[in-house]
Amino acid sequence: MQNHPYVVAVEKTLKQFFEKEIISAPVNSMTPFVVIRPDDRESYIFVAKCERWIYEPLLEKSIADRVKTRVKTYTEGTSLIFGFDIEPDISLESEIPKDKIKGFLKRLKEEEYLTIVVMDHITLRIIWMANDIPFWKVKHKFNPLFEAFGV
Repeated sequence: MQNHPYVVAVEKTLKQFFEKEIISAPVNSMTPFVVIRPDDRESYIFVAKCERWIYEPLLEKSIADRVKTRVKTYTEGTSLIFGFDIEPDISLESEIPKDKIKGFLKRLKEEEYLTIVVMDHITLRIIWMANDIPFWKVKHKFNPLFEAFGV
C-alpha cells in the first residue's frame, strides 16, 4: 500500500501540515485532523499512530481491499469517545473534550464518507488507509447524539 500514488500523496500532505501534531499524539490512539478537500469543503481525516501489534492484521491489505469497519461513539466522563472497530480485532479511538464536542459533531454530521489512516508510530509511514467508509449509511443512528448536543 505504501507505494500507491494516492497513499504517497496523503502521507506527504499529513507530514507537511500535521507532522508535529502526529509526532506528539499518543501512540495507539487516533487524532482527527481537519483538511480542505478539492471541493473546498472541510472534512476530517482520522489518523491513528500505532504499534505493529495493533496494525499487523492490515499489513497485507491494499487500498482496494474492503475491510469491515464500524463507527462507534460513547461518552466517558465529560468527553466523547469517537472511534472505529476494524476487523479482525482493531479498536481505534479518539477522545473529544467536552468543549470541542459540539464543533466535532457539527462537522461530522456533514460527512458522507470517512477517511481513516493508520501510520507506524516510529516511521510515520502509512500502513493502511480507507477513504471511503460510507458514513451516510449509518449517520441516522447518530441522530440522538447530534440532537443531545444541539447539532
